[in-house]
Amino acid sequence: MFAQPVKTTESCASQNAMPVKLLTPFDPERENLYLALREKEGRVWSDEQARLLPHPPAGNPFTKEWRLRRDTYCRYRKYLKHRYGRIPVNILDVGCGNGWMSALLASSGAGNVWGLDLNLKELEQADRIFAQPNLKFIYADVFSANLPKAYFHQITLAASVQYFPNLTSLMSKLMGLLRPGGDIHILDSPFYTDDASRKAARERSKLYFEKMGFPEMTLRYHHHLRADIEALGGQNLNDTLWQRLRQKAGWAAPFPWYLVS
Repeated sequence: MFAQPVKTTESCASQNAMPVKLLTPFDPERENLYLALREKEGRVWSDEQARLLPHPPAGNPFTKEWRLRRDTYCRYRKYLKHRYGRIPVNILDVGCGNGWMSALLASSGAGNVWGLDLNLKELEQADRIFAQPNLKFIYADVFSANLPKAYFHQITLAASVQYFPNLTSLMSKLMGLLRPGGDIHILDSPFYTDDASRKAARERSKLYFEKMGFPEMTLRYHHHLRADIEALGGQNLNDTLWQRLRQKAGWAAPFPWYLVS
């Protein structure tokens, strides 16, 4: 299980592609705001570019970011291999975006992978370029959609937990989707040590969104304390001497990796 991922070819995608399932009514206003910001940031990828991820095209301004995200993914895949061996597992990837990580997990031997997001354009792109028999993409609000209870062995939130305002309600909802013994992994997202650092981060985000011309995003981007997720049982798997040294050297993303089980 979880051998080296293979690239999904265009012909394979055309044969296996399934329509994106909408489990929540489509909200174009929400999507258009988010996509407009990502477009201005240079984060909207063509199919050819997205197919390469997590290896962006040469010269891309986000090359370092993607190198760090690739490192996180590889460490998570090793975790899965160590824990489950060859046992197929069901994974829910919450906030999957264009589906690059969902696709790698599916092609690495997972049982069934569901990529969930509220960005229909990117989900449709993911369905075009990454389609596999054990992979499906879902447009859904995780709180209101009718998702299967006690079905997933693993739930991931990679660079997405900051779009949820309340960790308590989020973890409560996700726990109901886990099989007994399953766990949740929060990857590549900032958490803050105290209220002062969180307040400073909020101000930086506010100024950034205003500068980019999207002040409305301030209300959709949230800043969480380490103490809050740890009070819910979160264990920081990056809190080791070796990982802290890797982060300091710039070899790993400068974020905690929270496991909640």
